Amino acid sequence: MASKQPLRQNKVRGLDPRVGYQPTEKDLSTRPFLSTIEKKWIAFQILVGLRDARNRNVWSSIRLENTSLKVLQVPHGDVKSENILVTSWNWVYITDFASNIKPTYLPLDDPADFSFFYDTSGRRTCYIAPERFYEAGGEIDKKKADLEFYKKDGTISEAMDVFAAGCVIAELFTEGTPTFTLSQLFKYRSKELNIETHLSAIEDPNIRV
Repeated sequence: MASKQPLRQNKVRGLDPRVGYQPTEKDLSTRPFLSTIEKKWIAFQILVGLRDARNRNVWSSIRLENTSLKVLQVPHGDVKSENILVTSWNWVYITDFASNIKPTYLPLDDPADFSFFYDTSGRRTCYIAPERFYEAGGEIDKKKADLEFYKKDGTISEAMDVFAAGCVIAELFTEGTPTFTLSQLFKYRSKELNIETHLSAIEDPNIRV
């Protein structure tokens, strides 16, 4: 049976404690390293998996004597390398769908929510879409202030998940180098950081685009 491993880095094949295996607090570099075609296969599965989650056909009972087929859209909300598990056969499992339990929007001036909900690895990497961060006193801030504790503050759009998936894929093709830290993402959001320099390390132009 193939073991599931987190895609923390393309060189790292450590086992994930959430599926009952040994935790890896340190990056353990093991051979064989992923080839280019294996990376493309993993990237393809990530994109297709997220697409299919948003287009799930499920049977729901309308009445006892009547059933209908409807589309149940399931956004992820926390796409990052730690939540992409890869088996020894290079099959991908996308885990920890979090759109219903984690906040959609986070404050720019207080990283506490980010640290509590999204920085579970302690690496300070941040693949959250820039539009999910809001400024104090803005419209989103006022809306969140009026929400009850258990109410959702917004919906995770497909574009938000695609941005995060792109960051994971970039990490995969840059030898495990994180695409953004939290501070870098803030600079990218304010157009103070050019990501093209980082992406230039990806040799395949089709992946880089």
